[in-house]
Amino acid sequence: MTDNPFTMDISKKEIPETGLSDEANKAWGWDKLVPPTTKKQEVKMPVVSNEARYTPSGTQVKTPFIIKKTEFTPLEPGVYEAKIVSVEVIENTFEPGTGKMTLQIGLDLGEGVQRRAYCNPSLGPKSTLARWIQALWGEVPDELDISRLVGQLCRIMVVNKTTKAGQASDRVTELLAPKKARVSPVPLKDEEELPF
Repeated sequence: MTDNPFTMDISKKEIPETGLSDEANKAWGWDKLVPPTTKKQEVKMPVVSNEARYTPSGTQVKTPFIIKKTEFTPLEPGVYEAKIVSVEVIENTFEPGTGKMTLQIGLDLGEGVQRRAYCNPSLGPKSTLARWIQALWGEVPDELDISRLVGQLCRIMVVNKTTKAGQASDRVTELLAPKKARVSPVPLKDEEELPF
């Protein structure tokens, strides 16, 4: 055996736990390891860090992990055009450990401006999500596959607020239907006929 900390001895009858899911074990090929009965063998675990990642075949791919300093600038209160770019259910950050979940909706306003909207994952008659779905689709379905929201154009209502730390911030309070395209009729000249 070498001094590599990312090696393991699989000469025992059992393969050590990798801590990965079954799908990840299959992707990395760990599910194909069969412990030998007599011979010691070294298996190299991939090292995953902020500088490198590995493909399932074990090939190293360099991926830089760069964090840029940014400053948050609150939006002015008002209504903005947006596109829903992500929807996920997360643990309620206001009541951690309670098992309560929150729907987080990622919104792209263009020009690098993004915001999130939050609501309870409920379609009850008085729920915020039901109100937003009604505004976007005109009706509330009996069941909602949240992935159907991704790509939806909408408008959002933004208000300003001050955080507990005294910093200026903004909050998305409403998702509204997107603006409808207005088509103005083009007047026909006297001698023109309709094409149908």
